[in-house]
Amino acid sequence: MSRDYKNISKSARPPGLLLGHLLSVLTGLAIGLLIAFLVYIYNVQPARQTDKQPAIASTPTLEPKQPAAKEEPQVPEPTFDFYTILPDREVNISEWVEENEGHDKPTEEASVQDGNLYVFQVGSFEDYQSADQLKARLALIGIKADIQRVVINGEETRHRVRVGPYQDQEQIRETRERLLANNLEFMFLRLNTDDI
Repeated sequence: MSRDYKNISKSARPPGLLLGHLLSVLTGLAIGLLIAFLVYIYNVQPARQTDKQPAIASTPTLEPKQPAAKEEPQVPEPTFDFYTILPDREVNISEWVEENEGHDKPTEEASVQDGNLYVFQVGSFEDYQSADQLKARLALIGIKADIQRVVINGEETRHRVRVGPYQDQEQIRETRERLLANNLEFMFLRLNTDDI
């Protein structure tokens, strides 16, 4: 049969057991504080020794010869060419339109003799996916774009979205109007035929 546990009294703990646990905790705490104090003293002690200055000698001492001036290797400062290159290549579109406004249809000779190609840079992105999205957006409005991968200072990779190159003034005007109509910001750049 089953046994009835209802009326069984609990055995009382011996009174020394609680005192034993408390004594263990206090002993551990005391040892921890002692170790922390010793570590503190050890870390402070070297600082006190360095603060003491040695006694000054009463006899005159000869000054040691100064070592030859150490030549520190000169670190070449980084040079940034884009400060000189970009102002030569960026074209103010309003000035370009004013210069070429008198020519209704330029002859092929005039365009080729110019020796310059023109490019619209519509964007520059760190990741290829963003550049590809802009290229697709340009394709939807009828503009063929290319993505150019460029490494800057050997560290940073950029993906430039460029439209062109163009030599024909009419194509340049037409592309410019499409970009402006679709609220796309761009930079109009002149490329020399040597750069291609």
